[in-house]
Amino acid sequence: MQILVVLVLAGMVGMLIELVQGNIGRTSEVKDICRDLLGVLVAMTFLVPSRYAVSLQLRRVCKVFVIVLILLEAYPLAKSYCR
Repeated sequence: MQILVVLVLAGMVGMLIELVQGNIGRTSEVKDICRDLLGVLVAMTFLVPSRYAVSLQLRRVCKVFVIVLILLEAYPLAKSYCR
């Protein structure tokens, strides 16, 4: 339940920041909100204390999932750098 609350709050803060950015001359992008949520997932996956009742197998699956998301997000940057 806490995970859902944290994700919703992070999403709301990300949307608020994007709305403010759009009004001060910077561009607003939905991708930025997704990146905010990815950051929350990284923190929750790798920094959440193990005292929570989450099995080791589920934690490992979550870590692999988050790493895959990070690699997918970093791919366009790596692709443009290698040209």
